[in-house]
Amino acid sequence: LLRPLVGESFGGARVAAFDNSVKFAMFSVLLVSVDTPLIMGGTGFIFIVMWLYAGSAFVAGMAMVQLLLSILMGIFFFLVVLWLPFFPFLNTTAIFICIGIAADDVFVFLEAFDHATRAAEAGDPKLAPGSNAYEAALLSKVLKDAGGATLITSLTTAGAFFATSISDVTSIRCFGLFCGLVVLSDWILLVTYIPAVVTVYKKHIHGTACGRAACAPCAPFAPCTRHIQTNQPFGAPGAVSAEDEEPRVLRPLSDHFDAVLSPLITHRYLRYAWIVALLALSGGLTYFAPSLSFPTSGQLQMLPADHPIERMCCVGPKYGDEFTLGGIDQCRRMDAWIHWGLVPEDNGNVYDPSPNGVGTLQLLPIDPTTEAAQLWLRKLCRRAKRAAWYDRGDDPDCDDEKDFQCHLERVVEALEAPCGSTNLTEPCCGKSKSAFPYPPSTFNECLGEYQRATGDLGAFWPRGEGTRQNKPVVYRLRFPSRRVYKETHAVMSAFREELLAWADEALAEAPEELAGGFVTSPWFNFLALLSAIGESAFQSSVLAAALAGLVILTLTANVIIASFATVTIALVISTIFGILVLNGWSLGVLESICFATGIGMACDFVAHLGYAYRQGNLNREADTRDGLVRITIGHMAPATSAAAFSTSVMGVFMLFSATQFTRNFGQFILLLMSFSWVYAFFLLLPVLSVAGPLGRAGELSVLVDLCRGGAPQRSTQDASAKADSDEGPAAARAQS
Repeated sequence: LLRPLVGESFGGARVAAFDNSVKFAMFSVLLVSVDTPLIMGGTGFIFIVMWLYAGSAFVAGMAMVQLLLSILMGIFFFLVVLWLPFFPFLNTTAIFICIGIAADDVFVFLEAFDHATRAAEAGDPKLAPGSNAYEAALLSKVLKDAGGATLITSLTTAGAFFATSISDVTSIRCFGLFCGLVVLSDWILLVTYIPAVVTVYKKHIHGTACGRAACAPCAPFAPCTRHIQTNQPFGAPGAVSAEDEEPRVLRPLSDHFDAVLSPLITHRYLRYAWIVALLALSGGLTYFAPSLSFPTSGQLQMLPADHPIERMCCVGPKYGDEFTLGGIDQCRRMDAWIHWGLVPEDNGNVYDPSPNGVGTLQLLPIDPTTEAAQLWLRKLCRRAKRAAWYDRGDDPDCDDEKDFQCHLERVVEALEAPCGSTNLTEPCCGKSKSAFPYPPSTFNECLGEYQRATGDLGAFWPRGEGTRQNKPVVYRLRFPSRRVYKETHAVMSAFREELLAWADEALAEAPEELAGGFVTSPWFNFLALLSAIGESAFQSSVLAAALAGLVILTLTANVIIASFATVTIALVISTIFGILVLNGWSLGVLESICFATGIGMACDFVAHLGYAYRQGNLNREADTRDGLVRITIGHMAPATSAAAFSTSVMGVFMLFSATQFTRNFGQFILLLMSFSWVYAFFLLLPVLSVAGPLGRAGELSVLVDLCRGGAPQRSTQDASAKADSDEGPAAARAQS
């Protein structure tokens, strides 16, 4: 009802924004009515690409079922196996992530299947048709190639998600744990469920009328694909027999990729141009990454920035700050609390935000009733009143704290009041000023009587026990400050640093019975959230990068490839960070998730290409770096390009959503897929064509031999390579 009134004038006043309590309800409605259909549309597009790529609606449909099953498995592990009580809304975003990851893995698996089938057709004796162990050998080869490649990406992605579970923010911690479980579940299903699906398709569907109908969309592409493998004996998805001659749709793309990309990447001079250009681009954009700022509002932005509700509270002009009603209350001051007897530690369930937890009692109990403690506490109250941050009540518009007295001063004033003028009785009334400090037993008794009579709490005794026989186990003092509460990290952080500096000096003089005190403020909740987000984003990013490099090094077993891959991933992330900073992103809860998990998602294409290069080198598929790069392009370019394209299109769908979170996530996915693909092919591969390992160069086994003090053992392949090189340059060029 209010949205159409924005921009209208009433009596000279123009409606610019409005505030109400239906923001979360609107978000839920828009998420279901607008965003969900768009996400489903993007998922449907991925299904179509997968259908065309596999040449089978059955295989593509079962791959989408695998996605659903992986999410259900993740929920089972999260809620049943780990028995975690809190399932935040952020966990639903795992659907977006797993769609892209599952599609990438399926594309790689199908590509490995086709390579294995072509090897059989080419006469590989291990995969010769008619062999009793034919199907088992073929699946073994597929699982070895595709399983290893997808294991790298799954472990790096899951590791990045698990790295976010160190966050102090419960929602981010649960999100990282859940997404990591879903990613691992997806890989388990990939190497168990998908091979079974392909086997069923080959034996019972391929070649039948149903199979030909499922491949009907391939027909328009027949003229350009008929020359590709029309007589594959295995009959894998996309492979056809002589009777039905149903060609695979995207098979010619491998030839196009090799014809187009290989000259661009391996060109003698052009490869250096790609390296310099992308390094310069990363360097320029990385310059802006450190300027990422914190949000300026404690309220979570859920709707687009041009929505009147968001313009009232969170973004743009923030009209709510310009008016007294709903704006920044200049009398809303941040007070300070000093506690004794507690350790500032939340020992509640870190995966459940509902219980607040309780403070852990100090091992050495405090005693605020001693005479030394009484004198020092009164001195502390007077010292606080001289501090620059203390509110002395001199603001005529804000006189709530005028003539403020700390808890100890109020207790002493009540004890000095004549008996009968208060609810206190002997010996807790009519005290002379010279009687202070009071005997510990008297002060302990009167402190409890004062709090029962007035409700002014400052001291706390063990529950269920009287105050006459026990000393307080917790004591606290409150002091008002003149610092106005603002949901700005810089302002609140400055007050916190000012308060801590004063407290460190003041509490250092505390007597032994009041050691271990600390200062805090209930207004620091928003600051604590921002600090936790910033720290977790940085720590998770560093940990995710380290895990990614370790996984790639372990599974490629080559230091050179792992180093190049890790640097490429870091450049991708820093470039995207720079773009998002220039686009106005701030480090909020949702953005920190993108930053922390982006490393794992950015690993996919780089890890696939690095693993394929190493496998080609290990299997002696080429003797030159350029040859290995061309083989890598032929093996991985179709699958990774199909995954990047389909997932990017889903990101485009999400850009048109009605909620800010979905838009941001779509923008992040689009940038991540685009730059990951570009940097993988036009930075990593050119670097490998220049300085990639050959033979056993950079292999971990070589380093192990060197560490053991012996010379590296020359493999049979290395000896063969040496023999080939002895035939002369002409023979080597002819072989190339």
